[in-house]
Amino acid sequence: MVAIFFIFLYGVLGFFYYKLLRPYNIGFSIKNKNFAGLIVFKEFFALIGLSSIFLSLYPIYFFNGFDNTLQESVVYISFWVWASLFFYTISLFVGTNITYRLFYRNTGNARSLRSLLFISIFLAVILYLYLVFFYGVRHAFFDAIFRGESLLNTRLDNKYATSIPSFMLSIFNIFIYFSIIIFSFSKIEKRSVMYFCALILLYLLTYDGGKAHLFNGIILYILIKLSQRSYIKLNFSLIFKFLLIIVFLVFLVIYIVRVQYPDFNDEQLTKYFINRLGVGQMGGTYEQFNLNLYDPRYVYHSIPFASLFLEYPVFQKDLMLVSEGILDPTRTGIKNSLFISEASAFGWFYLILSPFIVGFNTAISIALIALFLSKFYLGDRVLSFKISTFLFLCMNALTGGFSEYIFFKSAILIIISISIIIFSTKVFNTLIRK
Repeated sequence: MVAIFFIFLYGVLGFFYYKLLRPYNIGFSIKNKNFAGLIVFKEFFALIGLSSIFLSLYPIYFFNGFDNTLQESVVYISFWVWASLFFYTISLFVGTNITYRLFYRNTGNARSLRSLLFISIFLAVILYLYLVFFYGVRHAFFDAIFRGESLLNTRLDNKYATSIPSFMLSIFNIFIYFSIIIFSFSKIEKRSVMYFCALILLYLLTYDGGKAHLFNGIILYILIKLSQRSYIKLNFSLIFKFLLIIVFLVFLVIYIVRVQYPDFNDEQLTKYFINRLGVGQMGGTYEQFNLNLYDPRYVYHSIPFASLFLEYPVFQKDLMLVSEGILDPTRTGIKNSLFISEASAFGWFYLILSPFIVGFNTAISIALIALFLSKFYLGDRVLSFKISTFLFLCMNALTGGFSEYIFFKSAILIIISISIIIFSTKVFNTLIRK
């Protein structure tokens, strides 16, 4: 009965999000050709909503990563999750409405994206080679397929044994996603050039061996291409192609998991997907509400570039260590959780405000990135808002934490990364004119 009620609540939430935000890029509307909202829907239902449903259907011991979660706390925490998403949606709508009224307008035709595309890919490749030669980064996916090495161990080595500054990895990921977005919006006449760019981006996208980056990159390309179509008609052909894409992505994810865990049988594989996709992204939320970790120093992680000058604990790392009882912090990742869990570790005041902070920050950040991109290169605010919306949503998952939103840490890093691309593109354009 509780599971049915949660299904109803998330259905209401989805309809609520759709009705409020469909006129904007961050919403979903076939008529308005807005598809970025499907990225948010993916999080709402596939990564967040399923957890409360599964946890209300099965006992807590059925799932991995919930050793400290009491069964009687599940419904209470699930209501916190649902309420936070509801107030996040309201805040996002209000913030987006204000920023669009102030800044969203047609300011003329956009400049050519060709130079911007090639320079962004070039910079991503250069940074990747720098990480390979100076930090010993390895391509996790290729090593697993062609050398038979453990995909999981290579991923952990790349992230922790190489001691790469976190901001450098973030810039690298921004370069990759920005390149994919510009590639998707570009009209490349030569197929050979298009395939060459696509192969490079695919190689860079899979370097860390994660399923999320590859899946997000493919979905991002499809959504942008759909948004560029002059007319979208729901017919049998379109639905059939959509189903084929879903089947392809499902088999692709299964193949990657088989590479990552070659000893899994079918039962273990099914349980893995239930734990990883069904509840895994939210395990940290239920654990934190039972463990109640608290340290005022966690807030330092929200300050841009603070790690260059300060040593401080990171909430999601501490949560993983305490929750899983792990002693070696260099051989484990972080525990994913909805933003409210990290906010509660800062203090209950932050917990109450967190849905509003995340919603308004998302709207303002998208506007700031769009204005910067329009002012210093593109000239077209409409296209700039589309690019910034897709880029910000790809770089900031709702289950990625809270610290990125307080002081616009993510927006600042994205603007710095784009400024490097724009400056390099302008230098390149100047040189080829001489």
